[in-house]
Amino acid sequence: MIQDRSFDANNQLLYMANGMGGMMTQMMGFLGEQILVNGHPDARLPVATRAYRLRLYNGANSRIYKLAWSNGMPMTVIATDSMWIARIKGEENFQIKGSVSTL
Repeated sequence: MIQDRSFDANNQLLYMANGMGGMMTQMMGFLGEQILVNGHPDARLPVATRAYRLRLYNGANSRIYKLAWSNGMPMTVIATDSMWIARIKGEENFQIKGSVSTL
């Protein structure tokens, strides 16, 4: 799960601000200051050079993520939102706009 969240000085979750900022956040969508992967900031996973199947979930309220490998290798997207893709091809990057996608 990929999501964005904001935290205060005591590392407590902030979601909606009081006053006008809170109203704008409710109308425009929440954008956090920290990206979390499975609830962890700056998440990293050491991997071997082989194929992996990933199921990605966009848990953000309004953010769209554009994902790519740091070395520019193509990703093969096989499904999005429980729909298989008929013509599979490698992509340099992939946008995850909502719900679940499988690479």
